[in-house]
Amino acid sequence: MNLAQALTADRIPILRPAACSVGEPVSLNTVFKDGIAYLADYPPARFHFVRLPDETIAIQTPHGEARCFGKYGYGGSYFVVAADDAVWLYSPRAENAWKQEWVLVNSSLALFVQTYCRLMSAVFLLKADFAQGYNFDQGTALAAQLQSWLTQADPDATTDLAFWSHPLYEIEDGFFHLANNPVNRQIGMPEHCYQENKQAT
Repeated sequence: MNLAQALTADRIPILRPAACSVGEPVSLNTVFKDGIAYLADYPPARFHFVRLPDETIAIQTPHGEARCFGKYGYGGSYFVVAADDAVWLYSPRAENAWKQEWVLVNSSLALFVQTYCRLMSAVFLLKADFAQGYNFDQGTALAAQLQSWLTQADPDATTDLAFWSHPLYEIEDGFFHLANNPVNRQIGMPEHCYQENKQAT
């Protein structure tokens, strides 16, 4: 993901470019300190992140400066660390399931990394049982476990208006994308690479 390009396309003002783009030195301690290096993209559900902390970008928002480190969904929605140190989903045009410009994700970046990794753990447990089809009982149990942990770790992130309510609902009800190239029920089978290459020529 080219974060700077995406932000520019969505007309979000960039205050400072990524430190890596201007050649600022970085130490190993800095690389692993805040947890961003542990975030892995999950394209089927449209989770995209920068790879290292020095790839984050300072942006201007109605609530002041924020540090952008990822993108979510099909529209212009971005994961940011705001001035209050909380992680928010910032969507200037409210292009998200909540129809809100600001959606609380977690009270801190550290809690975001922990929650996201636990979500991915649940997703891959569901993937492991693909031969039996989607196991709704397992999905319900995994969603309940994550909800219980989140209630203890970050109560503000468990409200219906907070971010995690949506992916937890998708896991519980079988709507979370598990296949790497998910089939859209309305469109049908996705085009394969050879078809895309043929159209490009």
